[in-house]
Amino acid sequence: MNKELKYEYHLQTWGGFYNDEYAKIHKKVEGDFWFDTKEERQLYIDELKFIRKELNAVGLALDISEGYNCRQTTTLHRVVEWEGKRYYSTYDLGINYPFRAANYHLNWKWPLDTANIKQIYCNHKHLLIDENSK
Repeated sequence: MNKELKYEYHLQTWGGFYNDEYAKIHKKVEGDFWFDTKEERQLYIDELKFIRKELNAVGLALDISEGYNCRQTTTLHRVVEWEGKRYYSTYDLGINYPFRAANYHLNWKWPLDTANIKQIYCNHKHLLIDENSK
């Protein structure tokens, strides 16, 4: 099956604008939205900003991206060996997270040292890798 990639325009929204107080009035939902054109996306953003201004709402957060891979989730994976056992964990960075930013996050924002290994891997449900299963 030969399927061509589609170039899309992504918008992610969140924030206080979606609190119950405002949501019951504007009936908009937060989350991820995809558009065929940059202009369609901008019209939707303008609509949200207009509603925010009319309601005097605070906290409308917007993140935009575009490309051929806008629906792909970026997930970091890690295996840590501690006290003779190997533990596997993941960290979901969301949709269309840039590779360069993910690499930075992996190396600098998802730290792991011996002081917090026990807390992270013993108090949370991470997958213990069975060395005998192949």
